[in-house]
Amino acid sequence: MNTPTWKYCYWLDDANLAKLKKEMEEKGKPFIRAEKNPCEILLAEAGFAEPDSWKVICKHDAATWYDSSKFKGKNLVISSLPLENSYEPFLETTISPVDFNPSDMPSKQQMEALASDPHFLTVNRRTGMISRKKWVNRS
Repeated sequence: MNTPTWKYCYWLDDANLAKLKKEMEEKGKPFIRAEKNPCEILLAEAGFAEPDSWKVICKHDAATWYDSSKFKGKNLVISSLPLENSYEPFLETTISPVDFNPSDMPSKQQMEALASDPHFLTVNRRTGMISRKKWVNRS
């Protein structure tokens, strides 16, 4: 099964990001900067998310992953087309569409039971508000 690639994902240091920005500008290609959410760049032909963008909307979920990952301090670059060969060492993954359909989905009652399971909830002692626990990958 040969599925076409939808997006190419690279992790660049600041020097290589500056080089790529210059190349994109010289070619007249749009290169979108994520403002509040790294996922914004998925909607563009090409874009980048700087380290500070993870702490805006994603501060409670994806930012915890980013901060503990080997990519901390790097810039995420996503493109609909592969970048030039000089950027190949920074290619981390590709995203391809799939037609996956699960064979079975939980019922509404099962989802409600999971959503109220104390193993997945935490109470803020100061405000009394209930929220999902934050999971951090420690590997």
